[in-house]
Amino acid sequence: MSKWNKNQMILFVIMLLGNLIIGVGIAIQTLANLGIEPGMTFFYGMSSVFGIPLGVATLLFNCIFFIPLVLFDRKRIGIATIINMFCIGFIVDFCTSTFLANIEITSLAMRIIIMIIGILLQTFGVALYSSSNMGQSPLDGIPNVLVKVTHRMSYRFYRVLQDTILTLIGFFCGIQIGIGTLMLMFMVGPFIHFFQQKIEKVLTQKEIVTTISK
Repeated sequence: MSKWNKNQMILFVIMLLGNLIIGVGIAIQTLANLGIEPGMTFFYGMSSVFGIPLGVATLLFNCIFFIPLVLFDRKRIGIATIINMFCIGFIVDFCTSTFLANIEITSLAMRIIIMIIGILLQTFGVALYSSSNMGQSPLDGIPNVLVKVTHRMSYRFYRVLQDTILTLIGFFCGIQIGIGTLMLMFMVGPFIHFFQQKIEKVLTQKEIVTTISK
């Protein structure tokens, strides 16, 4: 196997692992019962309003959010985009209905710890799959599109703005918002940025990213 193909396979595994970690992280957040991340708050809202499963709602509305990437930033579209669109909602559904289904946490301190663990897993997963350079999910890509189109502000600014809008829509659709949701509105963007810098530094040092991008 050539070095290029070997690196491509490593990035593919990193991308799959990142998406899996995202789904598990979001599912763990539901255990805390302190609110869920903004994107899923929106998707749960759409699931409730239209009476469809979470996985289906996630897929359908991701297809709508996919349009700005097609129009303005196609380089961010790749196999990771498709896998994220199709899989995250179903991973969350699977986790919450199987091995997390019968777990109940009553201690507030433990719920906060669980919430933080879920946030760290989700943001690390996003940074992991984004660093594979195999595409971004629509919601992760839209802030980059806004940076590219407006030439103003940063990814972190638009990520917080986007998460705030999604959270408000979910709230008006009847989804509970808690301290965890508010934490996520302001922590997701900065945490993703932090983890992605660290991951990309390692991949660059290992000559994985630079080899694929040439």
